[in-house]
Amino acid sequence: MEGTKRWRLYGSTRPAPTRKAETSGHERPADPVDELDLAPGDVLYLPRGYWHAAQGRGEPTLHLTVGLTRKTGGDFLHWLADHLLAEADVRADLPFERGEAALAARLSDLLARAAALDPAELARAYRRRVEAAQPQRAKLSFPALGAADETWPPDAPLAFSDGAVRVAPGGPGEVVLSWRGTEFTVAASLAGPLRRLAAREPLTYAELAAALPDADRPKLPAFVGELVRRGVLVIGPLA
Repeated sequence: MEGTKRWRLYGSTRPAPTRKAETSGHERPADPVDELDLAPGDVLYLPRGYWHAAQGRGEPTLHLTVGLTRKTGGDFLHWLADHLLAEADVRADLPFERGEAALAARLSDLLARAAALDPAELARAYRRRVEAAQPQRAKLSFPALGAADETWPPDAPLAFSDGAVRVAPGGPGEVVLSWRGTEFTVAASLAGPLRRLAAREPLTYAELAAALPDADRPKLPAFVGELVRRGVLVIGPLA
């Protein structure tokens, strides 16, 4: 941002480190593997756990650090433990008083229960949980929020509110729209327009309606109205 810094890069000493994991025995190497100077406008990407040190070059300097935090296998396992609490035998007390053999047998049952779960269903449920928990600032469409469904003008611009949006295949003739973990099953003919909206491309109400067969078009105003009221869709000013 300002000035020049000398960056010394030492590499990684542990794959994918985390704050909670044991860190002893992973000290910074004595000698750097590379050195470089960064000036205003330069960008440096450092993988997680990449040892580095920065030092100014004798003038006032300022750089901006942006950390990217992603979910790990450990995060999933923490979620899975909470997810399984819906089962009574998972919530039951462990039999410490009966000895290690009884405890081991009980743990074996719990691990077998977890192993028997469908990975595809777990992936879907966990992804929905992660997307729903992402912070966002709500965007509400006024006065469209309280308008009657039949008043959408054809040229009204549509956009998804902030949040993770996906359009995935559903059952026969259907696709599933997922927004921050909430899912809506819609006609497969809407897949193209919805993917345009997910890509933040401009789209009008008339273009969305044109994608539907004539028989399904009367259902669209109520559907759009529901998405607007939930804050999923942002719609432009009404005529």
